[in-house]
Amino acid sequence: MTTYQFTSRFIGRRPSHALRHRQTSGFTLLEILMATAVFSIGIAGSVGLMGWINRAGAFNSRIIQATAAGQAVLEEIRNGGYADARSGTDTNGMFDMSWTVATGSSLMKTVSLSVSWENQDGISKSVDVSTILTDETVVSVIPGFALPGNGSGGVMGGGGEEPESGEGGGY
Repeated sequence: MTTYQFTSRFIGRRPSHALRHRQTSGFTLLEILMATAVFSIGIAGSVGLMGWINRAGAFNSRIIQATAAGQAVLEEIRNGGYADARSGTDTNGMFDMSWTVATGSSLMKTVSLSVSWENQDGISKSVDVSTILTDETVVSVIPGFALPGNGSGGVMGGGGEEPESGEGGGY
């Protein structure tokens, strides 16, 4: 039978390597509390930022909708023709629109349109759009000037000449 003899240096105390290991492993309560505090502040800031981003997105969306509504009204005025362009107002449920038609010269009219609404805080906001209308019957008889597509050459036309069958021009 084998007998073991123990030395007195290990009786009643731990070896030094075990003590060192205990000190370096895991987290202390203070470290956990500090990490939790920093994490909580970050989450609170993120929640506040998300609210601001939602408000900014709603505002930008409303600007896009107002601009589209204004452009639709300008398109209706353009389609009505130069002679029928008049000042007016309209409301489509979300927006109040008013426009003025000013005659700049005998050849053109300027249409200025304002689209307004109240934001979610009750503050009035608006978008302004404008366009210039020309009297096509007057402009088309100006020498050297042509509206696109009428083939009369001039400043905006294509020159009015077709290349002969043998020449380049193969678009």
